[in-house]
Order: sequence, then structure tokens, then C-alpha cells
Amino acid sequence: MLESATDARELMQEHYPMIAEIPVLPMCRAERAWRGEIRPFNTSSDARSLYIDLKNDRIVSVQAGLLRPLRRDCGAEKRDPNLRYLIDMELTFDTVILEYPNGRHPEAYSIKPEVSRQKYPLHPHLREDRSLFWEGRYLQALCTDYPPEFTCRSLVDFLDYTAIFLAKHLVWVRTRRLVDQLWGTVVAQPEPGEEILDLPSFHRGPEYNLLSAPFNRAFPYPFQQRFGWEGYWPGSVAPHDFASNLKLKDDSLCHCGRGLRYGRCHKTKDLQGQESLTKASHTLLGASERPSKAAA
Repeated sequence: MLESATDARELMQEHYPMIAEIPVLPMCRAERAWRGEIRPFNTSSDARSLYIDLKNDRIVSVQAGLLRPLRRDCGAEKRDPNLRYLIDMELTFDTVILEYPNGRHPEAYSIKPEVSRQKYPLHPHLREDRSLFWEGRYLQALCTDYPPEFTCRSLVDFLDYTAIFLAKHLVWVRTRRLVDQLWGTVVAQPEPGEEILDLPSFHRGPEYNLLSAPFNRAFPYPFQQRFGWEGYWPGSVAPHDFASNLKLKDDSLCHCGRGLRYGRCHKTKDLQGQESLTKASHTLLGASERPSKAAA
């Protein structure tokens, strides 16, 4: 729901004073645009406590984009193997927010550090149907974690969900390891804090603190299609991939946020997208059988 300009500015000044309204970008159909910084974690210690809450889908407190732990679970912290990787979590994201009329959900983009398909080829939660052309590159919108039945009451609500998304994204980035998508095995596991290259590259020496898996040009599969860096995404997420979307009932509100019923909105596109994805998987794996159409 798009508030009036006056109401929106007042709410943003109260809850997100560090985010300011900017001119709408050229060739953009948004009603309003905003830009500012969001820092989901205050300290790495807070991040480790909040990780447990996010992992277990507990309610977290969000104040001006900062997640605050409501409890500490020391026992769980000692047992979870991912916690040792959650270091240097005090990261600030320069974000651009686009608001639209007619009930369409806002969109959030991380400009710096860049969160895009180019930088993270295997990122599990980016919107392929929404993009922003920024300084010569296309950035994909972030898949904020609100359920399809939920309509954002204000931009503040949306930014709270965006802060939670960025917190989960940081966990995913810090816990990544190199996986072989063909066999589902882990090829390399970096040490906590070790920088990761998503694209193949020659090893540049220990002084750069870079980890790069060997690249065999004679291998029948392109490196980017078979190997990639994947991490752990804490907690459940809103349906946004084709397979999850197709589990919605026809009379459910569509995941796009326009307020229409799913059967009369994006279901056909999701069926087509799932079929294309299945064909691509069969091609990658060298399967000879013809993929069947995806079923709801």
C-alpha cells in the first residue's frame, strides 16, 4: 500500500532517518525512490545470537534496520557448526528502494556491497523478474521474506523485512563453500573470514587471502554451471522460486503483491519458468528423456 508522500516522509523520518528520498531513476516506473544505508548487525556477537533466532523462525526486533537479539541461547551456539564462520558481520549496505502504486510490493536493491546474480551466481533468493540498471550493471531485486498473503502496510514494514533479508544474506555469504552441483558434494571449505571468488581464477598467492578452486578446461561442463559457492540460509523463506510458487492455491493472493488471485496472475508464467528450468537441468546433466511439464 502506497502512502501519501507526506505520510511516507514522516514515517521514514521517524523509523529510518538514514534513508532519504531521491529522484526516481530514468526509465523507471516507480512512484518514489529512496536511498540509504542499512546495517542489520551491530556486532558479530549479536549476529551469532540472532542467527539462532533466524534459524528457528523466532520473532526478532528491528529498529532502524538494526536487528536486536531478544534472548541468548548459549547451548545452541556451542553446537551449531556455522557459528564459527559468523565473523566480521558489522557490514553496512547501501540500498535503493523503489515504491510502486496499485498495491505492487516495493523493491529493494543492494548497491554496495553489490548483491546481484553477477556477483553471486548461486544466490538462492534474488528476483529474476525485477531488476535495476545501476552504473552500467543490472542488479536483481532482493526477495524479502514476507509471505504471499501479506500486503506491506507501509514502507517501514518493507524495510524491516529487507533488514532481515540482508542479515540472512550475510549468514549465507559467510558460510559458503564450493559445491559440485552435479554430485551434490562439497569440494572446498574455506576458513572463517577467508575471501571467496565466485568465478574461476588463478591462485594469486597467500598475500591476497583468496581461495580459488582449480579450473580444468578439458572438463565437459563449464565451471560456472557445475561448481559454485553455496552457503546456509537460516530459517524459512517466502515462496519466490517457481516450484514453491506452484504450491499456491489458485484462489490465493499472488506472490507478486498486486492483490490478484494466483490462478489469474502469475501461475502461467511460473509453469513456463519451471518447465524452462527443468529443460536446462536436463541439458546440464546430459539427460536424454524429455522433461514433463511442471504440475501445480
